[in-house]
Amino acid sequence: MSRLTWFQKVYWQHFSKPVEERALMLHLLQHPVASVLEIGIGSGDRLRRVLPVLKAPAGVLQIRYVGVDLFEAAEEHGARPVDHLPLKAVHRLVSERGMKASLIPGTPETALPRIAQTLPPSDLVIIDAGWRTPELSECFAQWLPRVTTPGGLLFARTGRGEELRQVKVERTGVSSASKAA
Repeated sequence: MSRLTWFQKVYWQHFSKPVEERALMLHLLQHPVASVLEIGIGSGDRLRRVLPVLKAPAGVLQIRYVGVDLFEAAEEHGARPVDHLPLKAVHRLVSERGMKASLIPGTPETALPRIAQTLPPSDLVIIDAGWRTPELSECFAQWLPRVTTPGGLLFARTGRGEELRQVKVERTGVSSASKAA
């Protein structure tokens, strides 16, 4: 992974679009991460923006990326297939950046228990829309503390087009969202 130039850092800090993801970009510029869990990859646009900004901490040779999405099964769940990147395309995108990819097809309710049992916890968790719905809030409250490292961060949005906000993950569950600095 190449280092960002001064100009690129200024761009990501002040001018990056969409504005709703700027808090995430600021965090990534200031904090290296060894592993990322993204729930809801969708079209892959955010992933394409995040990958160039990711940097590994000292001593970590390869960043681990875990992605949960419906991928090709999106149409069966009522979503438009054009809004979801195919599994092979996500794997190629992540692998081209020299990262290790683990892609889990399915919904958060089915994928989180599998991730918690088989993969090590992640430093950064990104959750797209829907994490506050009644169906998912219990699932996330149970499994998020197990899939995040102590001190790991969670960025989530409650609905489409809303800002990605930093959420505190406590060992007992997920506390309310707080706006990231």
